[in-house]
Amino acid sequence: YHQNSNAQASCIECPKGYSQDASSQSTCKPCQVGKQNNQLGQKHCVDCVIGRFAKTSTLFLCDACPTGWSQANAAQGSCNGCTAGYYQNEQAQNMCKFCPKGRWSSTLQATPLSTCLFCAVGQYNDEVAQIAVSSCVGKQML
Repeated sequence: YHQNSNAQASCIECPKGYSQDASSQSTCKPCQVGKQNNQLGQKHCVDCVIGRFAKTSTLFLCDACPTGWSQANAAQGSCNGCTAGYYQNEQAQNMCKFCPKGRWSSTLQATPLSTCLFCAVGQYNDEVAQIAVSSCVGKQML
């Protein structure tokens, strides 16, 4: 709450996106980057949860990380794009999914699993999250 005029009978609630934790204040403080406040008259703004972000101050609600992006930490101002070998086809996620064995991808911020390409005939990948393929030429079966 705050009051910015003299001789008033009551205080004014801080609007959404703002807070005030000190008494006798004439203004409210904007929520900082990575925080939100979607209620009136709050003492504190709250951290954006994992998978969400607030890149500007005074936000009512944190935004969901879009597909192709993720955020593993709370109270962040941005999301991290999926690196090559990974994809994310859902919003508001804490991590990107890896391309499975037998697939690979060099695409950044990939969204569908289909971005992870199948290894061609004569090629293989025996690990997840690969950005290139290995050739079967010269390999022996164990």
